[in-house]
Amino acid sequence: QLTSIMGLVNALTALPEIDRVELTVEGELLLRIGSVSLSGPLVRDERFLGPVRSGLGERDSTIYLAHGQDSLLLPLPLRLRQSAAYSPAEQMVRFLLSDSSLNALRPCIPAGTRLNSIRLEKRICRLDLSSEFLEGNENLLLPIRVITASLCTLEGISAVRITVDGAVPAGYSPR
Repeated sequence: QLTSIMGLVNALTALPEIDRVELTVEGELLLRIGSVSLSGPLVRDERFLGPVRSGLGERDSTIYLAHGQDSLLLPLPLRLRQSAAYSPAEQMVRFLLSDSSLNALRPCIPAGTRLNSIRLEKRICRLDLSSEFLEGNENLLLPIRVITASLCTLEGISAVRITVDGAVPAGYSPR
Protein backbone atom coordinates (compact mmCIF):
# COMPACT_ATOMS: atom_id res chain seq x y z
CA GLN A 1 0.00 0.00 0.00
CA LEU A 2 2.65 2.49 1.01
CA THR A 3 4.69 1.88 -2.11
CA SER A 4 1.62 2.61 -4.25
CA ILE A 5 0.84 5.76 -2.26
CA MET A 6 4.42 6.99 -2.57
CA GLY A 7 4.35 6.21 -6.30
CA LEU A 8 1.34 8.49 -6.63
CA VAL A 9 2.95 11.19 -4.46
CA ASN A 10 6.19 11.07 -6.44
CA ALA A 11 4.30 11.22 -9.77
CA LEU A 12 2.27 14.25 -8.68
CA THR A 13 5.21 16.10 -7.10
CA ALA A 14 7.15 15.70 -10.35
CA LEU A 15 4.91 18.52 -11.59
CA PRO A 16 6.56 21.87 -10.83
CA GLU A 17 3.49 23.37 -9.15
CA ILE A 18 3.02 20.51 -6.64
CA ASP A 19 5.29 19.94 -3.65
CA ARG A 20 2.90 18.19 -1.21
CA VAL A 21 -0.06 15.85 -1.64
CA GLU A 22 -3.18 15.38 0.48
CA LEU A 23 -5.56 12.57 -0.40
CA THR A 24 -9.32 13.05 -0.08
CA VAL A 25 -12.36 10.87 -0.64
CA GLU A 26 -15.52 12.75 -1.63
CA GLY A 27 -14.00 15.93 -0.22
CA GLU A 28 -13.03 14.42 3.15
CA LEU A 29 -9.35 14.25 4.06
CA LEU A 30 -8.17 10.64 4.00
CA LEU A 31 -6.40 9.91 7.29
CA ARG A 32 -5.73 6.19 6.85
CA ILE A 33 -5.41 3.59 4.11
CA GLY A 34 -5.33 0.13 5.68
CA SER A 35 -2.43 0.17 8.13
CA VAL A 36 -0.95 3.37 6.66
CA SER A 37 -1.69 6.55 8.59
CA LEU A 38 -1.75 9.72 6.51
CA SER A 39 -1.18 12.20 9.31
CA GLY A 40 -0.33 15.15 7.10
CA PRO A 41 0.56 16.22 3.59
CA LEU A 42 2.86 13.71 1.88
CA VAL A 43 6.09 14.85 0.24
CA ARG A 44 8.32 13.42 -2.47
CA ASP A 45 10.75 10.72 -1.40
CA GLU A 46 12.79 9.08 -4.14
CA ARG A 47 14.83 6.88 -1.80
CA PHE A 48 12.12 4.23 -1.70
CA LEU A 49 10.95 4.16 -5.30
CA GLY A 50 12.31 3.60 -8.75
CA PRO A 51 14.53 1.07 -10.38
CA VAL A 52 17.93 0.20 -9.00
CA ARG A 53 20.54 1.91 -11.12
CA SER A 54 23.32 -0.69 -11.09
CA GLY A 55 25.45 1.53 -13.34
CA LEU A 56 25.57 3.99 -10.44
CA GLY A 57 26.47 1.25 -7.96
CA GLU A 58 23.02 1.06 -6.37
CA ARG A 59 21.82 -2.07 -4.60
CA ASP A 60 18.24 -3.11 -3.94
CA SER A 61 17.58 -3.40 -0.20
CA THR A 62 14.63 -3.53 2.14
CA ILE A 63 14.39 -1.57 5.36
CA TYR A 64 11.72 -1.61 8.02
CA LEU A 65 10.41 1.60 9.51
CA ALA A 66 7.84 2.09 12.25
CA HIS A 67 4.54 3.61 11.30
CA GLY A 68 1.53 4.94 13.16
CA GLN A 69 0.44 4.77 16.76
CA ASP A 70 0.42 0.97 16.68
CA SER A 71 4.15 0.99 15.90
CA LEU A 72 3.72 -1.35 12.99
CA LEU A 73 6.84 -2.17 11.02
CA LEU A 74 6.45 -1.62 7.30
CA PRO A 75 8.95 -3.04 4.81
CA LEU A 76 10.11 -0.52 2.24
CA PRO A 77 12.25 -1.03 -0.81
CA LEU A 78 15.34 1.13 -0.61
CA ARG A 79 18.10 1.89 -3.06
CA LEU A 80 21.48 2.04 -1.35
CA ARG A 81 24.59 3.03 -3.23
CA GLN A 82 27.36 0.48 -2.78
CA SER A 83 30.39 1.77 -0.95
CA ALA A 84 33.96 0.56 -0.71
CA ALA A 85 34.17 2.18 2.72
CA TYR A 86 31.15 0.44 4.30
CA SER A 87 29.72 -3.07 4.23
CA PRO A 88 26.04 -3.38 3.25
CA ALA A 89 25.17 -3.89 6.95
CA GLU A 90 27.07 -0.80 8.05
CA GLN A 91 25.57 1.21 5.24
CA MET A 92 22.06 0.17 6.30
CA VAL A 93 22.70 0.98 9.97
CA ARG A 94 24.12 4.38 9.04
CA PHE A 95 20.98 5.06 6.99
CA LEU A 96 18.75 4.10 9.94
CA LEU A 97 20.80 6.29 12.31
CA SER A 98 20.46 9.29 10.02
CA ASP A 99 17.28 11.28 10.39
CA SER A 100 15.38 9.24 7.84
CA SER A 101 11.88 10.05 9.14
CA LEU A 102 9.52 11.09 6.38
CA ASN A 103 5.81 10.87 5.68
CA ALA A 104 4.93 9.38 9.11
CA LEU A 105 7.57 6.64 8.81
CA ARG A 106 10.39 6.62 11.31
CA PRO A 107 13.28 4.45 12.45
CA CYS A 108 12.51 5.30 16.13
CA ILE A 109 16.20 5.52 16.95
CA PRO A 110 17.00 8.43 19.29
CA ALA A 111 18.70 11.38 17.62
CA GLY A 112 22.44 11.51 18.02
CA THR A 113 22.90 7.73 18.29
CA ARG A 114 26.23 6.79 16.73
CA LEU A 115 27.58 3.49 15.49
CA ASN A 116 30.59 2.49 17.60
CA SER A 117 31.28 -0.76 15.77
CA ILE A 118 29.71 -3.42 13.61
CA ARG A 119 30.95 -6.88 12.72
CA LEU A 120 29.55 -10.06 11.27
CA GLU A 121 30.38 -13.39 12.93
CA LYS A 122 28.73 -16.67 11.91
CA ARG A 123 25.65 -14.93 10.42
CA ILE A 124 25.22 -12.78 13.56
CA CYS A 125 25.58 -9.03 13.10
CA ARG A 126 27.09 -7.59 16.29
CA LEU A 127 26.29 -3.94 16.63
CA ASP A 128 27.58 -1.55 19.31
CA LEU A 129 25.80 1.80 19.56
CA SER A 130 26.53 4.94 21.55
CA SER A 131 24.78 5.79 24.83
CA GLU A 132 22.40 8.19 23.04
CA PHE A 133 20.50 5.06 21.98
CA LEU A 134 19.22 4.79 25.57
CA GLU A 135 18.25 8.45 26.00
CA GLY A 136 14.56 9.28 26.07
CA ASN A 137 13.64 5.79 25.04
CA GLU A 138 11.80 3.91 27.76
CA ASN A 139 10.95 1.08 25.40
CA LEU A 140 13.91 -0.15 23.39
CA LEU A 141 11.87 -2.85 21.69
CA LEU A 142 10.74 -0.72 18.74
CA PRO A 143 14.16 0.62 17.63
CA ILE A 144 15.67 -2.83 18.21
CA ARG A 145 12.92 -4.37 16.03
CA VAL A 146 13.56 -1.78 13.29
CA ILE A 147 17.31 -2.47 13.27
CA THR A 148 16.97 -6.25 13.51
CA ALA A 149 14.26 -6.59 10.86
CA SER A 150 16.20 -4.37 8.45
CA LEU A 151 19.57 -6.07 8.93
CA CYS A 152 18.09 -9.57 8.66
CA THR A 153 16.98 -8.76 5.10
CA LEU A 154 20.64 -8.74 4.09
CA GLU A 155 22.28 -11.88 2.75
CA GLY A 156 24.43 -13.59 5.38
CA ILE A 157 22.65 -12.11 8.44
CA SER A 158 20.21 -14.25 10.42
CA ALA A 159 20.45 -12.57 13.84
CA VAL A 160 21.45 -9.25 15.39
CA ARG A 161 23.03 -8.60 18.78
CA ILE A 162 22.99 -5.01 20.03
CA THR A 163 25.15 -3.54 22.76
CA VAL A 164 25.43 0.05 23.98
CA ASP A 165 28.97 1.20 24.72
CA GLY A 166 29.94 -2.47 25.01
CA ALA A 167 27.17 -3.53 27.43
CA VAL A 168 23.83 -5.23 26.87
CA PRO A 169 21.08 -2.65 27.55
CA ALA A 170 18.89 -3.34 30.61
CA GLY A 171 15.72 -5.18 29.67
CA TYR A 172 17.10 -6.38 26.33
CA SER A 173 17.64 -10.09 26.03
CA PRO A 174 18.76 -11.09 22.54
CA ARG A 175 17.53 -14.50 21.43
